[in-house]
Amino acid sequence: VPTDLTDPAAIENLFKKTLAEFGRLDILVNNATNVVQGSFFAMDEAAWDRAFENKLRGTVRCIRLAVPAMRERKWGRIVNISGGAAWTPQLGAIATGMNNAAVQNLTVALANELAKDGILVNAIVPTAVRTERHDQNIKDTMAKTGQSEAEVLKPRVAKIPLGRMGTSEEIANVVVFMCSERASFVAGSLWAVDGGVDPSGFVKGWAADVVADMLVSQGFMNVAINAAGDVSCRGEQSEGQPWVIGIRHPEETH
Repeated sequence: VPTDLTDPAAIENLFKKTLAEFGRLDILVNNATNVVQGSFFAMDEAAWDRAFENKLRGTVRCIRLAVPAMRERKWGRIVNISGGAAWTPQLGAIATGMNNAAVQNLTVALANELAKDGILVNAIVPTAVRTERHDQNIKDTMAKTGQSEAEVLKPRVAKIPLGRMGTSEEIANVVVFMCSERASFVAGSLWAVDGGVDPSGFVKGWAADVVADMLVSQGFMNVAINAAGDVSCRGEQSEGQPWVIGIRHPEETH
């Protein structure tokens, strides 16, 4: 049933139809998301509302409607899909990190509250997964920079010990496990499914991508990201004097 998670009435209709069709509700996977780009001060009230309406509030609404049916049977599985931005904030996407962090906090809190009812609540934290949205981001970066797909992917994949990005199917496999009896003693966990990405490397690499995209959009020339995740570009000041900036890390900007 296609459902708009920003519409409480639509969500309620979804759960009513589900219970009418199956007579029970065992598993809830909260996987809807959205990304609202913008720095903290650039986002107005409407942007903040958009950022939280779909993922965080949608997750809350679905859980509130799912739990009563699970409590009746003293069994249930709730899996929330979070994201690595909760652990490693990204430049230009602060609301995304806050969204994911809130979902993780909610996961642990509800796991403690619902365990007595036989309802296990966990979260999966994917990083560097080839989704449709990520593929579009690659195409956008290619269009802005003139790079090939391989060139765009190289610095991103360099941060992943397994040497490749993940797939949606690999995330789904972990969801299946978390909903099975094989995970019957797992509650309140935050499972990183990221190919072994080091959080500090994740910050550096993805912050570099965001910074590079922002620089290109502002008309700076020769924007590049090297294998180490460093960003460099060349631009001109208002006086016409050329200048060069380099960004080695979000905490080391020159």
